[in-house]
Amino acid sequence: MNKKTKYILITFFTALIAFNGCNDDQNIVIPPPTINDPPPELPDPPSGWNYQNSGTIHILRAVHFIDENTGIAAGYYNTLIRTTNGGTNWNPVNVTGNFTSISFADKNTGWIAGYSGKTYKTTNTGLSWEEYPSGTGNILHSIFFLNNSTGWISGENGGIFKSTNGGMNWFACNNTTYLSIYAVSFLDSSLGWAVGDFGVLLRTTDGGKYWYQQTYINYLNFYSIFFVNGNGWISSSLNDIYMTTNSGSEWFWTDTGQNLLNDIYFISQQTGWAVSDNGSVLKSTNGGFNWSVNKGEMESSLYSVYFVNPNTGWAVGEAGVIIKTTDGGK
Repeated sequence: MNKKTKYILITFFTALIAFNGCNDDQNIVIPPPTINDPPPELPDPPSGWNYQNSGTIHILRAVHFIDENTGIAAGYYNTLIRTTNGGTNWNPVNVTGNFTSISFADKNTGWIAGYSGKTYKTTNTGLSWEEYPSGTGNILHSIFFLNNSTGWISGENGGIFKSTNGGMNWFACNNTTYLSIYAVSFLDSSLGWAVGDFGVLLRTTDGGKYWYQQTYINYLNFYSIFFVNGNGWISSSLNDIYMTTNSGSEWFWTDTGQNLLNDIYFISQQTGWAVSDNGSVLKSTNGGFNWSVNKGEMESSLYSVYFVNPNTGWAVGEAGVIIKTTDGGK
């Protein structure tokens, strides 16, 4: 598939922006599912992917696997499920909240974050979780830990918070926007980025103490950001995936032909996947310059994708949907 790759040089500059009219998360209502309806017949998933029985009909917003067997998926209505056999069986874990993001620093230690500023931590591969206050009551859209001590959360009203003691305590970072921040990612203890509404792209070079506006594109939203060494990718609400090959000094974009790309994940500098609001799974084998689209008949939104190796991965989304591939999603 030929894709016309468009390049844009995004000049790093420092700019203070303030926006009014951001939605308060207390006004956001998650519609309850209709649990008495019979389960619908499942449409064909994308080629090379197969359904797994999640045991829930609630939206799943995030998935993470420690290895080929042990994984966690999190979502709305107190939904946190765990598998130890690659997803053949999923078992509920007792937590309370609506969850949007998962991060693990090693095979034992992980965190989840979500609505009402909730954060939980596990030290036993997700068997049990302990809640810690985040310092905010707003929705948290993203959690990212660099190691067992240092991590960041981001959410509504431009909120970015940092922990240096494994998530037990959080302190607010100096930020330059009141827009929603949907994802945060760090290359090392100093250099990091945050992305969100209206194409906001923030950069920090001091571990998140101060954040500076790197770009602002008011006709799209940025939903996720992922780095492998100096190569990085950002998914957006339009067809575009933004890319960098020099640790974020410059960014350019490529057109995938698919709207509303909710999440992106790369297993190496060459091979990665993205998932969309229309149930498509996209794959690149040349560092994100070109993407193949794998659609199937599934229309459920997919919100998160994760791979443990070039062949084995999972994606999760609406109505408790979990799909798995063992051939790289060909």
